[in-house]
Amino acid sequence: MVERLKNHPKIQIPNRVYSMSSSVQKILKTSLDALVKKDANLTRTVLAMDDNIDAIHNRMFNFVEEQSKRDQEMMGQWFYVLSISRYLERVADYATNISEDVMYMAGGEITRHSSTS
Repeated sequence: MVERLKNHPKIQIPNRVYSMSSSVQKILKTSLDALVKKDANLTRTVLAMDDNIDAIHNRMFNFVEEQSKRDQEMMGQWFYVLSISRYLERVADYATNISEDVMYMAGGEITRHSSTS
């Protein structure tokens, strides 16, 4: 998406995308640490971090909608930004899946289909 964006007129990427990217890097590292250490406590941290990343992604929909209404000619660029947000959110989901597997390996706890995850 970034490659595609560079071929269009520039837009100001919202800071929340950079924040989200940083959070996704942290959640992935934490989930892999939990896997290597078989640490169920770290997995709970991952689940909380995922909720935050989901919230940022959900706010991006409203932000992109506002930006697209202001300048319809830039709608394509804002679609790319929303796609970046979605892909980052998906990486966080994969990290959460790893953590849920660790929770099962470490203590037999199944969280994947519960309403709390």
